Amino acid sequence: MNGVLGTAQILLKTDLSVEQRKHLKTLYDSGDHMMSLLNEILDYSKIEQGHIELDSHPFPLNSIIGSMHSVYHTLCNEKGLKFSVYSDIEDERWYQGDKARLRQILFNLLNNAVKFTSQGNIEVYLSEKVGVERNT
Repeated sequence: MNGVLGTAQILLKTDLSVEQRKHLKTLYDSGDHMMSLLNEILDYSKIEQGHIELDSHPFPLNSIIGSMHSVYHTLCNEKGLKFSVYSDIEDERWYQGDKARLRQILFNLLNNAVKFTSQGNIEVYLSEKVGVERNT
């Protein structure tokens, strides 16, 4: 899978038509999603053993939104569904946390939405709450 993703990254740096670039980006995002699924299987065994650890690195939320859109737009289109992502979050906004886990959660929710929706729309709404305080 790393070979497929590496080759796709190399190809994305070459001269491609708009349509070829779109298809290759979908291929890359789908392969990246497959890697996430494989890692999810490995994580499941870690959870069972009580050894799961969360990462905390800065990441742009826009990268998750982009891969979400390219993967699920295609899947929904094949099923005759409309897919839309609405975000109030600035494109340049970065977060500190576990990008892979957040992506995993969102993709699991979307997989279920596609699986259990036979007609209509699948819509994702993203917004941000800043300064949420917790009382202990």
